[in-house]
Amino acid sequence: MSTLKTIKEVGEILHSAPITVRRLIQAGKINYKKVGSRYLFSDDQIQAYLQSVDVTQTANTAGGINE
Repeated sequence: MSTLKTIKEVGEILHSAPITVRRLIQAGKINYKKVGSRYLFSDDQIQAYLQSVDVTQTANTAGGINE
């Protein structure tokens, strides 16, 4: 069984600030489990989010590969 990750840990995995993870939650773009006041994420939920993101579009809009 994998351990659940916090917003901060997910931010580190996604190379994003914790506020960005909170915005993903508010937009309904990433699934989570809420335990008390904490938002927690399983590895499967993180993987599902990563698979749903179009990496090439993200890289292009961020001044990435096809600049």
